[in-house]
Amino acid sequence: IELRSTLPTITSPLLIDGYSQPGSQANSSLVGSNAKLMIELGVAGRFDILKLWASDSTIRGLAFEPAFVSLAGEEPVTWRESSIRMGNLPFNRITGNFFGTNAKGECVGKRRQGGSVFLQGKGTIMGGALPEERNIVGCGASVVAGSETGVFGNLIGVGIDGVTSIEGSEGDGVELVNTSKYGISASGPGTEIGRVEPGWGNVIAFHARSGVQVTRTGAPGDVSIRGNTIYSNTRLDDVFFYGRESEGGINTPNIPRRVYDVTESDDAQNAPILNSAINSAAGTTVKGVLYSTPDSTFILDFYLNTDAHASGHGEGKKYLGSTSVESDADGLVDFSFLVPNGIPQGKLVVAAANYAGRGPSTFSARIAVGDV
Repeated sequence: IELRSTLPTITSPLLIDGYSQPGSQANSSLVGSNAKLMIELGVAGRFDILKLWASDSTIRGLAFEPAFVSLAGEEPVTWRESSIRMGNLPFNRITGNFFGTNAKGECVGKRRQGGSVFLQGKGTIMGGALPEERNIVGCGASVVAGSETGVFGNLIGVGIDGVTSIEGSEGDGVELVNTSKYGISASGPGTEIGRVEPGWGNVIAFHARSGVQVTRTGAPGDVSIRGNTIYSNTRLDDVFFYGRESEGGINTPNIPRRVYDVTESDDAQNAPILNSAINSAAGTTVKGVLYSTPDSTFILDFYLNTDAHASGHGEGKKYLGSTSVESDADGLVDFSFLVPNGIPQGKLVVAAANYAGRGPSTFSARIAVGDV
């Protein structure tokens, strides 16, 4: 369906269910997506496809292919209108859709940024823990997550196989980068990007800058980023905190303990420092240190990687588990975390720290199993 203008604004609770169409099929695959969509919405102009100014509504089973397609040899255009734009009304659900692609989950033509999903409203959720709730986002589209919204279980920048770039490859295993700068831009307060329970984490990869951008609309502690698979994003930080960048556009290093200002609300959380990862009969023991807010509780999340990121930090390709720690009066924590089944020698481990007052850190510097 090629639209000539924005669809009528939704102003009362409504279910739009593309899976009610004959031949359609919700995803049942644990990895990737085997969904079959029968309704594809394209545009012939620069406008939002759908505006949701209601609560308690669900949109599922649609393919939003909004970005302009240019002729061969022409410079692709930049288009920032949205697939779905919401008013600040609660408890909406966006599940089982494709954003930026055709109904087959493919990119068509040359693109720039556009066709993103703008989430607003307390309790609004995009995706979920079940396979049929999984959305696919790419081909220039991204997710903008506002206050008290959640983004769970989606493929963002990743194709229907759940692993490789939605944009395809140049051959020889070189994946093409999505034209969207970020997979998710999150502001807060109360924004959740993934959870550590099975099925709740997003796969976020192959973006021109970072997988997740945390803006300064709210304090950094207002955003939770946990349990996701984040890798192969071009910028040197897979999770990037806007406003804390140094020269070159990457996140600044940890703040030294002697100048860590616990009264400064927009100081981003320091990342853990990993000192060793050693195998034994019990498994792999990862040891390190965190310096942050004194007399406080932190949750440390650990991730496994096979490839090294150019920055020496990250990536976060496989969630391993978490541990809770408490800092002393000087803000210092020595920690030890056991991975019971063990990790092969030479594989890479990173960690991230979470604290309610400062939110998530970036990924730590990596350490190889076997290093001391």
